[in-house]
Amino acid sequence: HACPICRRAHKALHAARDRAGDGLALVLLPVPLNPRCHPALPGTMGDHFEESCERSRLLIAVALADRSKVEPFETWMFAGQSHRTATEARAHAETLLGREALDRALADPRVEQAIARNVEAFAAAGADRVPVLLAPHTPPIYGRIDDPDTIDKFLQEARANHPTTAQP
Repeated sequence: HACPICRRAHKALHAARDRAGDGLALVLLPVPLNPRCHPALPGTMGDHFEESCERSRLLIAVALADRSKVEPFETWMFAGQSHRTATEARAHAETLLGREALDRALADPRVEQAIARNVEAFAAAGADRVPVLLAPHTPPIYGRIDDPDTIDKFLQEARANHPTTAQP
């Protein structure tokens, strides 16, 4: 949420989803860019990622507590010109879920398990930067994912490479 390139990618990917209608689902895997919860990182990634562990935990907790609140929460997180602080993000999550529900979700061990899985997926994809656009049977795209033509080409390739949609 603090990554400027990710912010542009978020907007472009949602536009692609709107163009595709029911033919495209987006799955957001928060990957914190802070070595406290992403130990493979080579030290600090910059001050704007200082709270990325906390912001990622909040998004995952919102998903655990009420999936219908994920899109409003992540859309709010990416809105505006700069990233949201962890304090702002927590306050907004509380308005969506209530304090008790958020606290229960944050205490759920699946939050830390999800972060670990997302960090592993990032490494397994061979990623060296975010965002990462993945689809089965298709080479990933890393970094600048904000061009609609690039996204549409990637999606066409993914459809062509998918075993259930590829032509014989």
